[in-house]
Amino acid sequence: PPKFSAIHHQGRRAYKLARKEQDFELKARTITIHEITDIDYHLESHAIDCTITCQSGTYIRSIARDLGLSLGCYGHLSALNRTWVAPFNEHLPCEVDDICDDKVITLEHAFSLIDHIDLNQERVSYLAHGRLIELPGDKPLAAFYQKCFFGMIEPGRGGYYKSKKLRANPTQHI
Repeated sequence: PPKFSAIHHQGRRAYKLARKEQDFELKARTITIHEITDIDYHLESHAIDCTITCQSGTYIRSIARDLGLSLGCYGHLSALNRTWVAPFNEHLPCEVDDICDDKVITLEHAFSLIDHIDLNQERVSYLAHGRLIELPGDKPLAAFYQKCFFGMIEPGRGGYYKSKKLRANPTQHI
């Protein structure tokens, strides 16, 4: 991963350490590139245009850097056009003046497309008050109560989950 990223290194964001010119190394990560297509090399500028289909968490800047290093030169991004991030694609955005009901998706719809869990009132109340709840699992989850999204929770220690980010008033519908 690039040093100017939001990844945590020893409890601090990498980009904050990089801005202070601190010396540190980020561990390499295994990523999946599904496909590289539409490769176009521009002889005059020595630039490459391509389309990359990859898993979440892939740093395209790092691919450009590593490609340059493997060619014995420096590589960097001059442009990046993200065409799809679940559940959004390049055809979904619109101008502010063109926003209408059929172009807006609810939080419930957006967060139902990722790993999520429906919780009972007691567990929602515990999370809203900063308490831990016991749940199996080891990855962040979108938390719902009565089909309403109220926040993200993440695994803590010993099989317990804690709130990561809750709506301003997560218990408003309890």
